[in-house]
Amino acid sequence: QQWHHRRADAELAWDITQGARNVRVAVLDTGLNLKLAEFKNRIARGAWDFVNDDDDPSDDHGHGTAVTGVIAANANNGILGAGVDWRCQLIPIKVLDERNLGLYSWWAQGIHQAIENHADVINLSAGGSGLSQTLTNAIDEAIAAGAIFVTITQNDGRDSVSFPGNLPQCITVGATDRDDTKTSFSNWGPEIDLVAPGRDIGTVSRSGNLTQWW
Repeated sequence: QQWHHRRADAELAWDITQGARNVRVAVLDTGLNLKLAEFKNRIARGAWDFVNDDDDPSDDHGHGTAVTGVIAANANNGILGAGVDWRCQLIPIKVLDERNLGLYSWWAQGIHQAIENHADVINLSAGGSGLSQTLTNAIDEAIAAGAIFVTITQNDGRDSVSFPGNLPQCITVGATDRDDTKTSFSNWGPEIDLVAPGRDIGTVSRSGNLTQWW
């Protein structure tokens, strides 16, 4: 089911490296199912829930677990699928609620949480229609601290990239199909930095199944 690994030559990359435990990846999303074996021994200090303001970033939607699975699900363990990076440490930060919606203020707080816990990569698979100087400032601070900030074009099928993906300092990713064409849902525009497989890629659901996510 994970056709995207072949399309992206992930198997060739794994011959070189499967990742490193000294790399911390903060995933700002709907949270993470912390009980799944696919993330066993991978959770680093700094997990937080800015929706409910507590230290339990459990996923009550599923999107965050799916995104984290694409990034870093454990591999070669006989369970479900494989993420791209098998070794990195994960900092799950909940900034989206059970409807997969969130406030810019939560996103900005999540970025500061990632910075304080020395995240090397920050992934925010979300976007909005308006601008926010507070969120922009947080992204700038993360980049100045040495983090790689990755976000998305958004999934409205429009010919415009949503904020914060339209900021030039972000690495902005669009989604492609099996035939390397743009998916029907992915936004597009000149701000895109790269595209990657994004439909039916087979990833870990909140319940712990391998799901064709989109």
